[in-house]
Amino acid sequence: MTNTEIWVNALVAVSSALIGAGVVAVGWRVAHRQDMTRDQLAKRRELRLQFLIDAYRRLEFVSNRPLSPGTSEEFERAIADIQLFGSPSQVALARQFALEFARDGTAPLDPLLSTLRQDLRQELLLEKVPERITYLRLTFDHDNSGGKLGTATKGLRRSEIDGPKG
Repeated sequence: MTNTEIWVNALVAVSSALIGAGVVAVGWRVAHRQDMTRDQLAKRRELRLQFLIDAYRRLEFVSNRPLSPGTSEEFERAIADIQLFGSPSQVALARQFALEFARDGTAPLDPLLSTLRQDLRQELLLEKVPERITYLRLTFDHDNSGGKLGTATKGLRRSEIDGPKG
């Protein structure tokens, strides 16, 4: 074997090693970037779901109840969270609700709550449930001494159990 052949073989071996190392480095970088993107998407999905679940719970809590200073802030935050994290249809329903509520002092929450519930259940891979939401609101009668009387069923109004008709 001549010196030239030795140098050519050495050069081929070094070149092959460098190309292999380069391919491995590029592959690692691509895989790392894909992992980061997947992790970011999972975190974003988790955050979005948590905000929407909290918004659903706050809206359901204030629905069919008299507003108070304590609940009105939760109510406003829930609508704001839906407008920030919701799907386009959820945002449209939240906006429609807010405009109707501002104009009339009342507005139905059922369309927004139903859409939120169905979309969240789908995201969480849960079975579909009937669209109609059941609300449970307990009211108690007061005696003359100011104490509350009642049981779990006393003072319930049918519309508060099943939600608005229609």
